[in-house]
Amino acid sequence: MEKKIIPFIRQKDYVLVGNAGVGAIGDVRLLKDEIIDEVFACKKYAPSPFVDGKDFFEYFKKEIKILYLLNHKNIVRVFSYYMYPEQNAGYIIMEYIEGEKIDRYIAENPNMIDNLFEQIVDAFIHIHGSGILHRDIKPSNIMITPGGVLKVIDFGFGKRTDIEAEQEENSLSLAGMYDRPNDYKTYSFSTEVYFVGQLFRGLVTDHQIKSFKYGDILDKMCSKNPSTRIDSFIGIYRLMTEVKAASYDFDQEDLEVYRKFANSLSNISSAIYDDAKYETDIDEIVRKLEMCYQNSILEEYIQNTSKIISPFVNGGYKYFSKEQFPVYVLGDFVKLVKVSSPEQKRIILNHLWERLDQIEKIPNPAFDDLPF
Repeated sequence: MEKKIIPFIRQKDYVLVGNAGVGAIGDVRLLKDEIIDEVFACKKYAPSPFVDGKDFFEYFKKEIKILYLLNHKNIVRVFSYYMYPEQNAGYIIMEYIEGEKIDRYIAENPNMIDNLFEQIVDAFIHIHGSGILHRDIKPSNIMITPGGVLKVIDFGFGKRTDIEAEQEENSLSLAGMYDRPNDYKTYSFSTEVYFVGQLFRGLVTDHQIKSFKYGDILDKMCSKNPSTRIDSFIGIYRLMTEVKAASYDFDQEDLEVYRKFANSLSNISSAIYDDAKYETDIDEIVRKLEMCYQNSILEEYIQNTSKIISPFVNGGYKYFSKEQFPVYVLGDFVKLVKVSSPEQKRIILNHLWERLDQIEKIPNPAFDDLPF
């Protein structure tokens, strides 16, 4: 099919309403779209004479590509962009975050430290799950709205791990703000855990917060030695859930519903490929399980037990096709999770991950040594 260019018949106009900051490679202006009555942040690429404009223009383009891969409530959203490579210039139209840097927010709201830690872990589970490293962790890149919503911003030094080679220098700002870990030169997801840990350790220390719930987890994040450090935000999430579960009770009926489902899930699971990941969105898991339940509601047993496992596992697995899974067990579990609080949902999901951890892990046959 011949490529056809679709030209826009009207130029999009905005009204300049203010400035939002200046950086080494440009500044941010506030623009209003009067048609929909919405204010956006416009990040302009205009480097200072002290930096290599062409190199940083590549960072600018990369930031646009990265932001289009991310969609999470705790990450700044990108809406559009305009590139002028001939003039070495460009613009990104982004979500305007009305708020303040995390260190200033914590100074006035120290009681929010636990909640903000939980939010940043959620954000980086999504970022790392999308195969992206932020590589510029500092207070000015973590904004908090007046409603207490954390937003990770500025992916100008971000990197896609699936397509980009390792680089020795990773971020201009990381060099002086925190002590470097042993694995700084081979910056990885684990290294990013370290820097987020250092960010929160600084907040706890600087503001003399004595009641931070996750202090032990923070210690495990801040180890300079990667072999003794928590290596992922999923791992942090699971440890956080254990902390919360210790102070949360489920009634006996709920426990029976959970255990019947968990036992049946374990019974039908044969093996999980070692490169598979667990699904982290409990609401999406329940949506898929509910669909499976609705399609089996007239049956006594689930007809395709693979549909019970697939919502939990992103990747390959094996299952026992002849093992029976009662439909009522699935229905009761779906009802339980749907009426549970967010905290209860996290606890339930973490315990199911623990069950899946016990399933045999096997190499993915797609990655064996055979050429085809």
